[in-house]
This record gives sequence, structure tokens and C-alpha cells, in this order.
Amino acid sequence: MLKLKRVENWKTKLTALINDQRDLPFMWGTHDCFNWAADGILTITDHDIIPIPRGSYTTPIGAAKQLLKVLKCDQPKEFMNNNFRHDHIAFARPGDIVYKNSNENGFNAAMGICYGQKSFFIFESDLGLFPIETLDLDGCWNIA
Repeated sequence: MLKLKRVENWKTKLTALINDQRDLPFMWGTHDCFNWAADGILTITDHDIIPIPRGSYTTPIGAAKQLLKVLKCDQPKEFMNNNFRHDHIAFARPGDIVYKNSNENGFNAAMGICYGQKSFFIFESDLGLFPIETLDLDGCWNIA
């Protein structure tokens, strides 16, 4: 398990990240759900959890290949379970990574960032971030 600490002013930095990326469209390799989650963790801890260079894939197949090659797993959810404490969604705190089980493009969950009663997700569209009621999600990983 990774032992991370939240930086000073993490909530202000997280708010800025959400505002800065609110209207950015989905893009494999730079603004997909795993990179979005990793950007959230980087913002609140100053630690980049994924050694996959941003922009190194442009398709879901490319994402799966990079996951296997670099992280030795085939699902972002598996990576998160191996590195962070999983918890019931009722225990999600702002800055934690949350997920909704799915079956899109071969991946078993969409990941987002908890911001309290709402969590923010990026889905394959041009619409930017989507707010979803946190308690409607399936689980979370506690980050620091």
C-alpha cells in the first residue's frame, strides 16, 4: 500500500484542478478516467502514481497494453486495489478516488474524484467533467 500525505492547501488545489479541467474533452492517454484519478492524487499529494507517460496511448487497446506493460495489471481498478485502501462509498472523503462499476471499452470501472456530496468523472465525450452524486457510486479508495 502506498503511504501518501496530503499537501498543504490540498482542497484549494483540488478545486483549481476541477475548475481548470471542467470543460476539457475526454482524450485517451491524457484526459481519461485513470489519468483524471492520477491527476487528482498528484494534486493533493504531489505524488504521481502512474509511471505511464501521459500521451503514450490514444485508444482503449493502447491503454490496456500500457497497463500490462508498465503496471503489470490489466485494470486500473486492480492497480488501485493493490495500492490503496478500498472502502465503502459512505466513507469517501474529498480527494479520495471513487468508482462506478461498468463495462466500457473492456474496463470494469470508471474512476472519478470525490469532492464531497458530488464526485467528478470524465467519460468518453466532448462534454468535460460530469458531476455524480457520491453516494450513488460503488466504492472508493482512501488517498492519504
